[in-house]
Amino acid sequence: MANIKITELTELAATPADGDLLEIVDGGTVSKKITVENLINASSKKMGAFTYDVSTETGAVAIAGVGFKPSAIIFMGQIDSTVNWGFGLSDGITHGGIAKITAAIVSTNTSAIRLFIDAGNHQIGVINSFDADGFTIGWTKTGSPTGTGYIKYLAFR
Repeated sequence: MANIKITELTELAATPADGDLLEIVDGGTVSKKITVENLINASSKKMGAFTYDVSTETGAVAIAGVGFKPSAIIFMGQIDSTVNWGFGLSDGITHGGIAKITAAIVSTNTSAIRLFIDAGNHQIGVINSFDADGFTIGWTKTGSPTGTGYIKYLAFR
């Protein structure tokens, strides 16, 4: 292929394949290349984990280290060794999830993560904001829960 300006190239009309190469011009005269697969997979998602003391009063907690500003997130969590668990997701505006409380399953459209001891003692979290390097969860405490919440997440760019 002859050397032509990037602005003169034909726009790609189809979805690029994993092995296709993209040229990156760094603002100067140096060009680099990356496969579509590496570009998408390396930077579009991040799996991580954090803990939360469920006896903490209602308030916001920032989680950093994601490496980008998420657009959506999936959570799974549990308090210590209880049999209760929570699974939820959020795009920052709409939240949803399910939780197991003793023998019952609870569904919600109002929270992204729920950590239950029982129906009267729990923490409920929503996404307050997606931040440049992570996200902020707004926690609401009900009753007097105690223990450590162990939360895993999968964040998407």
